[in-house]
Amino acid sequence: MTGTGPRDAAEVRDGTGSLRADVRAAGLCVRAEVVSDDARLVAAPPALKAAAARKGDGPVVGYRGQRLINFRWFSAEGFAHGYRWVDIKCFRLPAALCANGEGLSALIGAAEFADGYAGGGIDPTGTTHGPYRIGHITAAAYDPVQAPEAISVIENWARQYGDPPDLLAGALEEHVYRPIRKAAGCYRLKDLGTGVYHDWGGVQVEFYEFAVIDRVTGTVSLIVAADD
Repeated sequence: MTGTGPRDAAEVRDGTGSLRADVRAAGLCVRAEVVSDDARLVAAPPALKAAAARKGDGPVVGYRGQRLINFRWFSAEGFAHGYRWVDIKCFRLPAALCANGEGLSALIGAAEFADGYAGGGIDPTGTTHGPYRIGHITAAAYDPVQAPEAISVIENWARQYGDPPDLLAGALEEHVYRPIRKAAGCYRLKDLGTGVYHDWGGVQVEFYEFAVIDRVTGTVSLIVAADD
């Protein structure tokens, strides 16, 4: 798949799966309701019933919004965008979950976690997450990583076809690298293998995912870097 769905239309889906109009600013795709620097990600109603049906009665995080950094919007001579993008979903995390390590389980239980990352967006009743069948992803599927390692993975992927243009480099620094550096915990989704792929799993050539927990703000960010 090459640039299909909301990634081309500059749209994202809210917590109910409905398409919302977006604005594009310096190559960033964000919710249209964002009106100030202090409210870059605004509350969106999570599909609580769908999450409960999928994951039982465990804690549910609050979905705040989504940001997309599409490399194609930063066209520059000598820079190949490679149909790459970084998708960032932000969730409000109860303080108790930040402290006791249950944040990953709560994140996986969120309806917005069901996203195949291939253009279709969030599907609250879906059964896929990236290339995998969602039922095979548990908290144990994430390994803790240090911030420099996480940043190195994404940075090397972003630079593989040349140095990113300044605007793109700035967007990655502000919305990806800086949050990782300040996080209390960073976790990388393991390569779970092709045995747990869904029917069209593996359409992304590369797929990197990190869950970043910030105890100060009480949030967890799901950062996915991939291509389509």
